[in-house]
Amino acid sequence: MTDTTRSTTIELLGKPFQIRCPETEVSSLQKAAQYLNNTLKTLPASGKGLPPEKLAIMAALNLASQILELEDQMSQHIHFLNQRLVNLETKLEYALMPLELESAV
Repeated sequence: MTDTTRSTTIELLGKPFQIRCPETEVSSLQKAAQYLNNTLKTLPASGKGLPPEKLAIMAALNLASQILELEDQMSQHIHFLNQRLVNLETKLEYALMPLELESAV
């Protein structure tokens, strides 16, 4: 099944941009544009007349840094959960051992 594409307008720093994307992704694109626009507005240099390209690069670097930090946190959480699962599996095996011995007799 192929998605039909449609044109949608997003706004970044007060400027409209026409973008084509699959119809099913329009809502996600608009949310991402709103998030990016908010990020651009929070940059200290955004009011100092820097070219939009430099602001976009600064925002992209900030967002990439956040993504990498979140990926690291996620990796740590997955590692912790895997350790918990191994510990629970070990406890379960020990708890079931007497039952296994009884059924073998």
